[in-house]
Amino acid sequence: MTKLTASVPKDVVQFENDSNLITFVIPQGVKRAYFVNCPNLRAIDIPNCLEILHVKECPQLSQVKIGRSVGHISLSAIGDIEQLRVPAGCHTVYLHTLPALRLLQVQGDLHCLDVSDCPVLSDIRVPAKEDGVGNERFLRPAKLQYLHVRRCPSVTDLSVPELVKNLYLKDLTGLAEIKVPNSVEYLFLRGCSKLVEVVAPASVQHIYLAGCTSLRKAVIPQSTRTVDLEGCTSLNDVLRA
Repeated sequence: MTKLTASVPKDVVQFENDSNLITFVIPQGVKRAYFVNCPNLRAIDIPNCLEILHVKECPQLSQVKIGRSVGHISLSAIGDIEQLRVPAGCHTVYLHTLPALRLLQVQGDLHCLDVSDCPVLSDIRVPAKEDGVGNERFLRPAKLQYLHVRRCPSVTDLSVPELVKNLYLKDLTGLAEIKVPNSVEYLFLRGCSKLVEVVAPASVQHIYLAGCTSLRKAVIPQSTRTVDLEGCTSLNDVLRA
């Protein structure tokens, strides 16, 4: 196992192009960890002291135990992770090209969530508490302000939490309806081919509806500054409310 450089600070671990790395326990005291192109890496055990985790092109990685102090998580091109639990203290999550990811559980404090190219991801949830029969009940993240989801065709039901200001959804071909909360200021919907109606609240300042080919009705506030309806070929009812 060879670190990238000999001058890496003591609170950082970095591995790149390392085919010998299979499992790794990040030592206590490390605050930032970077793993890039480690083709045989299968498991990472993360301590509570870690603040930043960046993993890219580790196709066999299937186990990531994330400590509660991690604030920034970036995972890209990882083949075997099916479920991911994000701790309560995390504020930023980037997930790109995770072909096996089915369930994302987010706890509490998330500020920005950016997800793309996760073909079987169908739900983004926040565990709340167990009910009387032991079944876990779920709430959506209440502090989320930036929600970007792209090319995730298995998302059929997306509950957007209050306080989201920037909502960007692209090529969610399974999404048939969306309720836009009153907090949204920037609304971008592109290639959501099953959507038939969009109602934008008074808070929306910029709205872009592009390539939503089944969209028939759009309700847009008079106060909205920018309106772009390119490629919505079935749209026949635009109401400026």
